[in-house]
Amino acid sequence: MPTRHKEGVPYAILEAFKFGLPVISSKVGAIPEMIIHGRNGFMVNSTDVQDIADKMMSLCKQETIYEMGQKAKEFVRLNFSIRSLEKKLEEYYLS
Repeated sequence: MPTRHKEGVPYAILEAFKFGLPVISSKVGAIPEMIIHGRNGFMVNSTDVQDIADKMMSLCKQETIYEMGQKAKEFVRLNFSIRSLEKKLEEYYLS
């Protein structure tokens, strides 16, 4: 998802993470807060075709995509599950 648009929290990234898929995207909007480079995906410059291709090749390694995918799932569970959102909302109101 190497976009140039000012994305908020793209559902495409959340959905990919939920299914254990790491994401390659660009550093716009809130995306850098979602993708931890090298952990649950890769950040790229949307105009750097070679970098995008290199990152895609990195994910062709089965162990890499599995490990990053597990971390992506964990990210969604910790930050976007009903329970985590409920807890954040409760903390906000109590403060």
